[in-house]
Amino acid sequence: MGAGRSGPRGVGFLGALSCQARQSRKEALVGVRDRIIAIANQELGTGDNRDTSDIHELDKYFIDTGKSIAGADTTTSWCGIFACWVLLKSGLYVSWTQKIFDPAKTQVELIQAEGGDKGKGIRPGDVGVIHHRIHHFVVVQAYTGSDSLITIEGNYLGRKHDCIRRSYERTRGGLWYYYRVLPN
Repeated sequence: MGAGRSGPRGVGFLGALSCQARQSRKEALVGVRDRIIAIANQELGTGDNRDTSDIHELDKYFIDTGKSIAGADTTTSWCGIFACWVLLKSGLYVSWTQKIFDPAKTQVELIQAEGGDKGKGIRPGDVGVIHHRIHHFVVVQAYTGSDSLITIEGNYLGRKHDCIRRSYERTRGGLWYYYRVLPN
């Protein structure tokens, strides 16, 4: 079949390949979003016990994101480290530098909407950031319509003995900005 000839059903051969490639990317993205949510769900209940035990449940989040546990104490916020860890475990190459950093700019995109609805377009598997004291990172499990989000988050009160929990109290309009998992 020549380059200009059509394949089955009148679709150009090269067009059919690019359509298949787009579908594969879309399916892969759904898989990544599902993995993000599944991994975050597996961590529900993991506690911040840095001052009560020699076995620190949070150490894996620090170590796997390249952060030193030596300086981490009961005042260290770890919500963003947890969110970054979930993305890493889901197969995305990102790092933590007080924000989620994607050196290749192909895995996540920072979305900072101006004005009203700063969470417009957020989807399950994305990471939302709430303006709370400084900031608070949450993994979005579901967008239930209207303005409600179901999130999975750690260090939600900024106190010792916090654990990873599911929250039904976050709103899309309450987001400061968010990280969209790419490609969209």
